[in-house]
Amino acid sequence: MLKLRLWFIAFAFGLLTNEEIVRGTDIPPFPGTKTQWHGYDRYDFDVDGRMVGVIVPKDSARGRPWILNNWYGGAWEGTSEALLARGLYYVSMDVNDMLGSPASVQHWNALYAEMTGRFGLSKKVALQGISRGGLIVYNWASANPEKVACIYGDAPVCDFKSWPGGGKRTDPPGTGSWRPDYWKKILDQYGLTEEQALAYKKNPVDSLEPLARAGVPILHVHGDADNVVPFAENTAIVAERYKKLGGEMTVIVKKGVGHEHGLKDPTPIIDFIVRHAAPELPASTEELFSKLETLQPEQTRAPKNDWLVTQSSQRAQIVRGRDFREIVLINGLISRTWRLEPNAASVAFDNLMTGESIIRGVKPEATIEIEHVKYSIGGLIGQPDYGYLRNEWLETMSNDPKSFQFTGFEIGVPQKRLEWKRKRYSADMPWPPPGVALTLHFKAPITSAGTNTLDAVRDLAVSVHYELFDGIPLISKWITVSNAGPRAVTLNSFTSEILAAVEYESVVDKRERWEYPNIQIQSDYSFRGMDPQTANQTTHWVIDPQYQTQVNSSSSTPNMLESRAPIGPGISIEPGQSFDSFRTFELIHDSTDRERKGLAVRQMYRRMAPWVTENPIMMHVRSSKPEAIRLAIDQCAEVGFEMVIISFWSGFDMENEDPAYLAQFKELADYAHGKGIELGAYSLLASRSVGPNDDVIDPATGKSGGTFGSSPCIGSKWGQNYFRKLYAFYEKTGMDLLEHDGSYPGDVCASTTHPGHHGLEDSQWTQWKVITDYYKWCRARGIYLNVPDLYYLNGSSKCGMGYRESNWSLPRAQQLIHARQNIYDGTWEKSPGMGWMLVPLVEYGGGGPAATIEPLSEHLDHFELTLADNFGAGVQACYRGPRLFDTDETKKVVKKWTDFYRKHRAILDSDVLHLRRPDARDLDYILHVNSQLAEKGLLMVFNPLDHLVEKTLKIPLHYTGQTEKVNVIHEDGQAQEYLLDRSESIELPVSLPAQSVTWYVLKP
Repeated sequence: MLKLRLWFIAFAFGLLTNEEIVRGTDIPPFPGTKTQWHGYDRYDFDVDGRMVGVIVPKDSARGRPWILNNWYGGAWEGTSEALLARGLYYVSMDVNDMLGSPASVQHWNALYAEMTGRFGLSKKVALQGISRGGLIVYNWASANPEKVACIYGDAPVCDFKSWPGGGKRTDPPGTGSWRPDYWKKILDQYGLTEEQALAYKKNPVDSLEPLARAGVPILHVHGDADNVVPFAENTAIVAERYKKLGGEMTVIVKKGVGHEHGLKDPTPIIDFIVRHAAPELPASTEELFSKLETLQPEQTRAPKNDWLVTQSSQRAQIVRGRDFREIVLINGLISRTWRLEPNAASVAFDNLMTGESIIRGVKPEATIEIEHVKYSIGGLIGQPDYGYLRNEWLETMSNDPKSFQFTGFEIGVPQKRLEWKRKRYSADMPWPPPGVALTLHFKAPITSAGTNTLDAVRDLAVSVHYELFDGIPLISKWITVSNAGPRAVTLNSFTSEILAAVEYESVVDKRERWEYPNIQIQSDYSFRGMDPQTANQTTHWVIDPQYQTQVNSSSSTPNMLESRAPIGPGISIEPGQSFDSFRTFELIHDSTDRERKGLAVRQMYRRMAPWVTENPIMMHVRSSKPEAIRLAIDQCAEVGFEMVIISFWSGFDMENEDPAYLAQFKELADYAHGKGIELGAYSLLASRSVGPNDDVIDPATGKSGGTFGSSPCIGSKWGQNYFRKLYAFYEKTGMDLLEHDGSYPGDVCASTTHPGHHGLEDSQWTQWKVITDYYKWCRARGIYLNVPDLYYLNGSSKCGMGYRESNWSLPRAQQLIHARQNIYDGTWEKSPGMGWMLVPLVEYGGGGPAATIEPLSEHLDHFELTLADNFGAGVQACYRGPRLFDTDETKKVVKKWTDFYRKHRAILDSDVLHLRRPDARDLDYILHVNSQLAEKGLLMVFNPLDHLVEKTLKIPLHYTGQTEKVNVIHEDGQAQEYLLDRSESIELPVSLPAQSVTWYVLKP
């Protein structure tokens, strides 16, 4: 304890270096023979059977950056000394005569693991490829793009058909040096025949896409008179292709120079490498801590304004706690505090809105299970009573030496979880959401407590990430597990959040159903449901075995939160690789009121997934024939609809790879775009069988079986081909939407023959990763996602808002009531744009003429009320049929409600207050509210009865932000001023004819 206290005093007052704090002081010295190179220490030793040379800078730059060279003979004078002087380690491995072969790549893999793991060098390395070294540099980089800081190529070989195969190349004829001896080495090292070598498509010039995708910057220096490694056959080709791929590349051409290396003034080379491999990092940990502001008493006081009405002026901050050993995340609504010594642990989590503590005890920051052994990440032990937590107890609590140990922290701002291409109308929400980020770093324990498990984790590091956001009582959390060791390790399971929460109720007796603490926990590992509760797969309220003083006689109160996957992930973390968990979002409520809690949840989704505010007006065309699609496009353009979706049962097949078929839909997409209309289509994933070899296998029966009886396994060969086809379809057609029916429902699969997963333990994680990666890809391209399940946090915009097919066989009048009930019930935790409705214009599910809207002109009154139901709620329905109108009068009605929605779009897309649920016995009504708009509210009132209704409605206006008076405009009439009463409400007289709808706009 004394040693740890002294460590922290040194930490707080800047007596330790960044390197000592962030990495500790246990990095071993380099082994082997020590010599001098231009005044720098050089070490020569063996790694993976190859000789390695390391030249050590006198003063390492922050993060221990390094440059890796292909030639073991030494360093390049001038450039190398300058890099060493700038604090980079200079490393080389003797693979020069292996000419970039797969075996040489494996040697460099082993070297990278050793340098980053055992010796603690940076996880990203600068690569220097000189002449033939271009082959190993590019081949290793394309296999490991995420590990590369930058590439410097000095007259590099980028195609072995150019060198040493210049005399063999025929298309185009090679002008490079023909070296029969090295050509033989190419054939031997790569295991190729002459014909295979000449047809080889994995040379550096062919393998640039992974580097461009990872954003690796490249610099080449090359003489244009080089007749050994010709510029035109190597650097010029790389530059042309890399820039077409969107990569960043600089080429310095040495005019009239042959195969010579370096520059007379190497400054451009040095600046390039230093800028990317050793950038100016944030201030060191101790500097960060010393510069943080200290928590002030006023920051912990209850906020004066309602955060759901008035934007908070207090932003998220990271500050020092009043105890010098503590760091705090705070935004005026909630705060979370960590003590950093003797190990890092959350010691307070407070609801500043109510003044209540959220936790009653200290737990580890996370847990991981590696090769079936469980490890705690951080935490403190020795709390005497888990019913509450006193500050003075923290002084006596100690570190568990078997847990992962805190090594330092970083601060920053939230980063994008995915790319969002803003392609259509959406709310003006910032992305990423503003706030602050804190990362706590941990290393493996020093001892294994008498077991032999330490070898499995000795080279592992765990980072625990937190983000706190401006103006909302929300924190997100996830973990990263990094493997710097020489072998792969298996992450069997993890728990990324553990909260010893204050119990919501204190019950002596046995309970069949418990009320959980009043906080909303949601992760992006969600599926198998259309609402947050059903889809929530990771939130587990469990019994806290350390809470022995609870009132419950059997100590079985479920008041400890664990955020973990239902199974697995069972993922192998390879050397030099890392694993990121799902993200858990913790929303702290300040009330038990259902409406207020729903408003908070809707705000969470708007801020964490702002693409849910995209809400295009869409039609489902039920035929995939080009003439039917063109008619739908034309009609949509005429009435103001914005998107056509080729519906289910239309004959459309997204898995059809026939070039003519794809060209046909590319032409239709272009036609739609020319009319200002987006075009999308339906594809079925789950809810079907594709055969016993590719369906998910039920672990209980060993036979096909999942959530929907039979469903494909995404990790099967069929699943891999299916997603390949989907990627290709959107790339080749330019379509704008995917309606994905039966999105991955969380099925596990016991198959051991599917190529996308090893077995049962990793089957759920790997399938979820495939589909969410695809959804993120779609979002980055602006492809709209209509998805039945809750994938909002991974890129989808909508899921179902009330869906029961049998209801569409009911008479039309009943369908209207059920539709409004579905909207009313569906918007408690969804904003209007987050849910889709279905309006079958033709018979769907039976019911005959009494249930059918077509012909539209013959049921125009009903059709208009259907349009009013949806547009008045801000909820977009999929109008499914062959057309939107059949007469000019029908067209006029459709356009009336489309225009109404577009005119009031911002307020209609805003939050819904639930004032009276539809029951067909009286008026029903909802109020849209948004205090940030010019239109503060919009009231929709429906009369389902067969007679005139006149009455006065009490309308609550707190969430409009109006406190004294408001102007009410009935439809397009004149404004009338109303004074708010003490409950922030007005009394509004209304008069509605039978079977009608009206609206009122509220302005200041």
